[in-house]
Amino acid sequence: MNANDTTPVPGTEPKPFPYTIGAFWQPKIEGYRQLSEEEALVINEIKKIGNQIGIMCDSLRDAPGVDQRWLAMGISSLQTGMMQLVRSIAKPTGF
Repeated sequence: MNANDTTPVPGTEPKPFPYTIGAFWQPKIEGYRQLSEEEALVINEIKKIGNQIGIMCDSLRDAPGVDQRWLAMGISSLQTGMMQLVRSIAKPTGF
């Protein structure tokens, strides 16, 4: 199976709503492969941690004495890092 193969992985065929626990299916997204349930769980954990970091960063916007230029650069770097973590798992084939 290559990255351009659109054949569903056995056991990942579309399921009727509501999905059952253990069944994971997503429509084909160009440049992405079907993720396993474990990969989706890890990505969701990264997203959850990213949201917590975002909340902390938002609280710094109003804190006295915070250099907003450095804060903005730090936020951009953190967002880039979170995206890189997700891409390390999703392994997209495109840009």
